[in-house]
Amino acid sequence: MRELQTELYGRRPEWSERLPESPEPEPTKEAETSVVPTAPRRPRGLQPGTPGHGRQRHPAWPEEIVDHELPEAAHRCPRCGALYREFGDAAPAEELDWQVRVVRRVHRRHRYAKTCYCDPVPALLTAPGPARPFRRAAFPRDFWPNS
Repeated sequence: MRELQTELYGRRPEWSERLPESPEPEPTKEAETSVVPTAPRRPRGLQPGTPGHGRQRHPAWPEEIVDHELPEAAHRCPRCGALYREFGDAAPAEELDWQVRVVRRVHRRHRYAKTCYCDPVPALLTAPGPARPFRRAAFPRDFWPNS
């Protein structure tokens, strides 16, 4: 009894638990005539020979046109010096540019030393720096919300 319970309820890894395969019934003459051959299963994902999605256009995004032209000396004939004429429309090429603009702003606080011998005045004067939300902050005041 103990061996049967261990076999039924004992600890075994999941991968080792396999259901016993049921024997396939033998085809009869009627079944042989109506058997439809099935195609092998296709692998998952994009199949070879099918078209892809292509590049996506973004017409709603703001557009900045940058003209690239050759200098006049570069579009002259190297032998006689005659100018090349412009040929049709410019060849367009698009690119998406994502800009995060970070600027390291260096504040130089000028210092001034006194040139007189008066006692009650300080020996050095320093120009005030930028306003900061807290001492030694790396970002300016307008970077922080509610400051």
